[in-house]
Amino acid sequence: MSAAKRAKLAEDQEYEVEYLVGHRPHPEMENCRQYRVKWLNYPSEVNTWEAERNLNCPEYLSAYKEIAGDAFKSESLTLTPGQVEHLVAIQQHKTKVQRQQNALKKWEKQLNAMRGKEERICVENRVDLAGPPEDFTYISECVPSKGVTILKDPLVGCSCTHTGALCCSAESNCCASHAGGAFAYKDRRLVLEAGQAVFECNSRCSCASQRRQSRTICANRVVQLGRQVEVTVFRTPTRGWGLKCNRNVQRGTFITEYVGEMVTAAEAEERSPEYQFELDFTEEKCFQYVIDAKKMGSVSHFINHSCDPNLVVHGVFVENPDITMPRISLFAKRFIRAGTELTFDYFLSQDPSSRSPLMTPVGKGRPPNKFVGPLSPVHPYSPTVSPTRREHIPCRCGAKNCRGFIY
Repeated sequence: MSAAKRAKLAEDQEYEVEYLVGHRPHPEMENCRQYRVKWLNYPSEVNTWEAERNLNCPEYLSAYKEIAGDAFKSESLTLTPGQVEHLVAIQQHKTKVQRQQNALKKWEKQLNAMRGKEERICVENRVDLAGPPEDFTYISECVPSKGVTILKDPLVGCSCTHTGALCCSAESNCCASHAGGAFAYKDRRLVLEAGQAVFECNSRCSCASQRRQSRTICANRVVQLGRQVEVTVFRTPTRGWGLKCNRNVQRGTFITEYVGEMVTAAEAEERSPEYQFELDFTEEKCFQYVIDAKKMGSVSHFINHSCDPNLVVHGVFVENPDITMPRISLFAKRFIRAGTELTFDYFLSQDPSSRSPLMTPVGKGRPPNKFVGPLSPVHPYSPTVSPTRREHIPCRCGAKNCRGFIY
């Protein structure tokens, strides 16, 4: 490199290789090559010859070798303008990929900093150059909007005593029996049929007096302990972001809670319907609250729809006695192998003609729930009418029993 060129490159004291455009034998050293270097942010007029041993850029050498092909073995070579253009495209793509991966790693770190005591969250994109979603905040529990109060004052608790390994069980007079329901868990896995509500122990229960031990002695605390399954937020080929489990999951295992901003039904009507879950679980014709997870939510924000889902949704009650505000919880519907995408039915029904509810009060039927789930980019939808009058949304879940529409 001439003194003039070195002086020009040293002006900022910061320069790096952009790509290589040729090679030749080193004029002063045997069995050594020189490469013609195009420097980043400098014109081609100041390209320089550099000894191979002085270059610390294996990725650029690899790209140059790929473009040169068999000519790479020749004694000397200068890439054609067309080859240089191709090389630039490759380098630009690699730069974009590197920036994307850095952004995803940063996002993964942020997600894990917010997950509290729940299991680890991984982030993966092997499909495209999409980075972290914009305008999205990770939360671990529902956040009340203006005019909404989420109570944390249960009316009653159980008086189960600690006998043997566990205190609360299907044989004890636990919280579910007080509410006229059935005990939900066996070995901390859900055993209830679809449509049955879950009543977990709360802060008024006798088992809560031994707070440090309540995790181990009480078999009726599952959802309130948070997600115990490690998951990966990953990019799908056709449906945007999705969620998959990182280990085998047994049937009945609690996966995660659907959380977001708790808003009134009136406010929900003024917002985009994407990611809204209407809490219409009472006998009243009009529901009062909606969970809006569009701008804030947990890993449940990324769960896609399937007409043959491996997750089932149940309403769970813990600290909040308000029957219009159940905690929307997702459990494994069947055994799920590690690496499998997690899905649930946005329509909350296996058979669109049956429209079975998410949670049915004991001995009474009720209208179907309406769930507006996380629509993917391939299902653009801008409703201009009330949520109860929306047209069918096409479904591309790929299940053998796909009904052709989401709802």
